Amino acid sequence: MSITIRTLDKDKDLEKFVEFYNLAHADYPTHRPLTGEMLRDHVFNKPNYDGQGHFIALEDSKIIGLGRGGLESAGIWTAGILIVPEHRKSGLEDRLFDPVLDYIIGKGVKIIRAGSVKDELTEFYKRKGFNEWRYTYLMRRDMARPPSSIELPEGITIGITDFEKEKDEIRQVLYTGFKESDEHIDDMMEYYDNALSEDFFDPNGVIVARTTGGGIIGLCIALVHPAMKDTGHIAWLTVLKEHRGKGLGRALLMEGLRSLEELAVEKTQLSVDLENPAALELYEDCGFEVVTEEMILEMKVQS
Repeated sequence: MSITIRTLDKDKDLEKFVEFYNLAHADYPTHRPLTGEMLRDHVFNKPNYDGQGHFIALEDSKIIGLGRGGLESAGIWTAGILIVPEHRKSGLEDRLFDPVLDYIIGKGVKIIRAGSVKDELTEFYKRKGFNEWRYTYLMRRDMARPPSSIELPEGITIGITDFEKEKDEIRQVLYTGFKESDEHIDDMMEYYDNALSEDFFDPNGVIVARTTGGGIIGLCIALVHPAMKDTGHIAWLTVLKEHRGKGLGRALLMEGLRSLEELAVEKTQLSVDLENPAALELYEDCGFEVVTEEMILEMKVQS
């Protein structure tokens, strides 16, 4: 039976796409079943959704593969492929990914990124000209385990911020806290700035540590995406360098978990860079377990 490739029609293909997406993720440990409503609200109806960058493979009328390209941030696009298990390593990867790359490169893009939790897909991306960029762990914590109470150093308080009044200071603390340990700080800050405009960003999930004088010295930002209401996310956690070693990171994390506990989430997850062993140790001590390891690859497009 022949296989055809065409762009995705977000209206006509919706039902078939949901069925395909769930089948293609059946062997992914972090997969959550997708619904048509979730797809419309959180993918197709987003301002940055680009239907021309989504290519589907059909066998008869059944979707068996997806190649997609999307804008990540200014000047940077992401690309990826997803194929149902029985058609993997059949050559379909190339047939889907080549038009995606052609489409993205045709826009004058300088950097393209791709992520992989599968060794064979990692090798595929490398064959296409991508190089290793960074490694991260996805970690998860069962919220049946209640957050513990942490005794704070004298003169330090932790609580919810007045976000609108302090958002500039919060951004500066986030930047300063990460810039010495994260060479990708500019990417992270752009992602943070974009997150502020998302409907799932909740100022009540911004927990800060302060000195007696009121200055912010650390923060934890906890979020719940409306498509995953039973899962909390620790998006950012940092303490200014001069205040580390006092247990503030652990205390902020526990307060972040407490804020998510009030929203009745069943589990909480986060990502941590493999090159940050101190953070990995903290999260493991606080009940997080590694679920998957992901490699993020990058291609710098030649002019």
